[in-house]
Amino acid sequence: MRESVAGRTTGNQSIFGLTTGVTLQGSTIYEVEGEFELTTTGTTSHTEAFGFVLTTATVSGMGVAVNRLAATTTSSALGGYLAAVTPVVVTGALTTAQTVIYRVKGAIGISTAGSINPVIAFSAAPGGTSTVVAGAWFKFTPIGTTGSNVSIGTWA
Repeated sequence: MRESVAGRTTGNQSIFGLTTGVTLQGSTIYEVEGEFELTTTGTTSHTEAFGFVLTTATVSGMGVAVNRLAATTTSSALGGYLAAVTPVVVTGALTTAQTVIYRVKGAIGISTAGSINPVIAFSAAPGGTSTVVAGAWFKFTPIGTTGSNVSIGTWA
């Protein structure tokens, strides 16, 4: 089963087709990790951006690496670094149909509890269809309290 990401439109499109995403606790630092495969069939010039949309949560800080892996290099940039939840453009102009894998990993501090939703955003409607292939996943693992140092394991 594939999840449509409304590839004929611009703006933020939920990876999972959800309205609000997952609800996270406040005052908590989370390790975030995820992966999804995106297929686009349109050839209208556009860029892709990845990020998060917050419904009620507030973020105290974050650092998340985004890697976009393609069989052929068809964009001038293949990744980005998120220091804020706003989607960051991770490609140059794309004009071909593509199947790519996005890998996301980092940490995010949630100061006020609420919902967070991973999204893909197109700068222009790519045309055709755009879908996220079944098997996409994200996890948010609590690793500490915001405002404190997090140390896992024995450090010397």
